[in-house]
Amino acid sequence: MPDTNSYDIPTLLDDTKREELYGPEMDPLVAQLFYNRDITDKKDIDSFFEFNWSGIHDPFLFKDMDKAVERILLAISNNEKILIYSDYDTDGIPGGALLYSFFTKIGYENFSNYIPNRNKDGYSLNMPACEKFVNDEVQVLITVDCGITDNVEIDYLMKNGVDVIVTDHHLPEGDVPAAFAVIDHKQAGCAYPDDNLCGCAIAWKLSCALLTKGKEQGVAGFKDVQDGWEKTLLDLVAISTVCDMVPLVGENRLLVHFGKIMLGLSARPGLHTIFKKARLNAQHLQTDDIAFMIGPRINAASRLDDPMIAFKALAESGAEAIASAEMLEKLNNRRKYMTAKIMKEVWGKLENKDDGPVIVIGNPEWPLGILGLIAGKIADREKKPTFVWSRVGDHIKGSCRSGSDISVFSLMQHARETFDGFGGHAASGGFETDGEKVHFMQEILSQKVPNAERITKDKIHIDAELAIDRVNQDTHTLVHKLEPFGIKNPKPLFIFSHEVAHIRPFGKAQNHIELGFKNSRGRIIKAIAFFREDLLEKNLKPGDQVRFVGTLEKEVYNNNHYISLRLHDIL
Repeated sequence: MPDTNSYDIPTLLDDTKREELYGPEMDPLVAQLFYNRDITDKKDIDSFFEFNWSGIHDPFLFKDMDKAVERILLAISNNEKILIYSDYDTDGIPGGALLYSFFTKIGYENFSNYIPNRNKDGYSLNMPACEKFVNDEVQVLITVDCGITDNVEIDYLMKNGVDVIVTDHHLPEGDVPAAFAVIDHKQAGCAYPDDNLCGCAIAWKLSCALLTKGKEQGVAGFKDVQDGWEKTLLDLVAISTVCDMVPLVGENRLLVHFGKIMLGLSARPGLHTIFKKARLNAQHLQTDDIAFMIGPRINAASRLDDPMIAFKALAESGAEAIASAEMLEKLNNRRKYMTAKIMKEVWGKLENKDDGPVIVIGNPEWPLGILGLIAGKIADREKKPTFVWSRVGDHIKGSCRSGSDISVFSLMQHARETFDGFGGHAASGGFETDGEKVHFMQEILSQKVPNAERITKDKIHIDAELAIDRVNQDTHTLVHKLEPFGIKNPKPLFIFSHEVAHIRPFGKAQNHIELGFKNSRGRIIKAIAFFREDLLEKNLKPGDQVRFVGTLEKEVYNNNHYISLRLHDIL
């Protein structure tokens, strides 16, 4: 969790500067929020207030989009076998479901979806699956949210008669694959004006381009698709854009805005079941609801079972979608239970473990799919590079998180002999080793800490200091003019100073905290933090004057709206 030195309070705008930049009509708080985000150009300001569909770019600006569209339309005309290969996360699964919805809408039947198993297959294309596709006489393979680094597998597919169309948003590693077409705005020579889209959004762009050309060419199945139908697919694009943590600026901001509207109107029974189980009001969804309530349920499938469960919940209609969504709820509950159980085991082990600069901990029985969650929780609390492992077959596999200014990727590079394979970036990664090397991993990594690269961590920006009396509907309305919030447009953080009226832990494990603050009208303003035992350790009591960081939240209960605070830190 952040400490006091992690925060940065920007310069407050004086009246003269504010009126010069934003005019006298703009509310001072909104002007300060724009200023903090370096938004001073009138065009950029207008785009925040006006969600204009004209800001959605032409899909044919993508390099290779023409080639991809023509090849898929030819496949449709010739009834060729098409396979959609998507990643197993909250970007790839909705992206695969989106293309499923597209092909179903045009009445095309000779296609199938494939999602690799997180534990058995790993990320992206794998050779056993590719050999199966060749044997099954797949003629066109479309990737979603993967493929840009799979040069060897794509070479094999292309040489064996499978035309591969890559749709991805990750960076290539060296040369782009020699696929039939590569749709990725991060490849050299792509003129697309926004390179921040997620994988599902790029799959949506492909669908939009196919609809345009398919109608123009009179391809069977396209003429009956009503104009604008592609907008109904934005429910899935919004989920992926938020959950994949791409910047919520530019085109992504528009996609999430319109996607949230479509989530409220969505006809997908699986989504309605997810909303019900998560106690979400589809008409009042916030980006936090998508990120912390919908995303974990989708991810639970690949973490603990089969990712196709999540796919069916999003893609199918009727009873199968509802049953799959109900299974997601069970898996997510199981994931939460297992995580809590393992964390109890972890804290017990660490109490008796020798202190050192690196934590390595594991158990052959821990599920591989939740090791990243475990590593993150340990690293957050202990502020050390943390490596968590489990056994998969004859191999040891694991996840790592930094928790400090030490790059875990650099650390693994300096200890190459310890690993059979590794990957990732400065803040997180994955690794593979064997049963012998894992016993020496902590010692070797600890020795390499002085050589590892350091991460320059950005400070957390506070937007302004507010009085408790400003926690009301009017302030919330002003703040949420900047919605949707996410990466590069964070939810505004405020500092408050006030006397504590009450404090109580709550929840089954008593690991959540609620503080109450009385405003000048005698109303109690609640400030809530979840899974923050560290705040309980501060031993606050009623009457204490506290300075804390929080965000404004709207709670909807029985159609009544309440403004409260989400507690981020006590300074």
